[in-house]
Amino acid sequence: MDKELKKYIMDCAKEHCVERMDNPLKELPHKVKPDLFYHNQVKQYKKELKWLKSLTDEQAKKEEIKWRLKQQTDFDKFIKKESMKNRKVEKIYDKVKAWKSPASLLMIKDYMIHSLERGMSKYERYSKWQPNIDFECSGKEWKNKRIHIIKELIVDNEKRNQREKEWVKNVNSLLKDLKDAIGDW
Repeated sequence: MDKELKKYIMDCAKEHCVERMDNPLKELPHKVKPDLFYHNQVKQYKKELKWLKSLTDEQAKKEEIKWRLKQQTDFDKFIKKESMKNRKVEKIYDKVKAWKSPASLLMIKDYMIHSLERGMSKYERYSKWQPNIDFECSGKEWKNKRIHIIKELIVDNEKRNQREKEWVKNVNSLLKDLKDAIGDW
């Protein structure tokens, strides 16, 4: 087979069928392995579910108080970080708006302005939102709500894990067919 064609086929297969946005590849693998993220999430949630079910109402109330404080603390840290990012975005936004671009680059300038405005809009939405921690509930209510949420997360992550396994099976089949068609790489 022509080397140039073979390389092009392999690059296309890598980019279109195998590579993921969060995991760029240098070369086409012979076989892919499943990402264990969802599998590990299921294990973690099942462990948390078991722990939640073991709590007494009094223990659950203490955990609910700690949970509410952690939600607020995490949110405050998040907003502080997003606020710093937004200040940087606003600074570059002002510079882009003031840029006297040539007429041939107005389309790019408009794109940059729109993109920066979207980022600032996202920050505005985040900064108005507050964690729903203003009300106290009994330990039993909190425990039951958390159990319900954790069960939903387990189901969702089990589905995602199954999709991951199916993706690996399909990609490995494609890689085998590709090897049969163009030879080893």
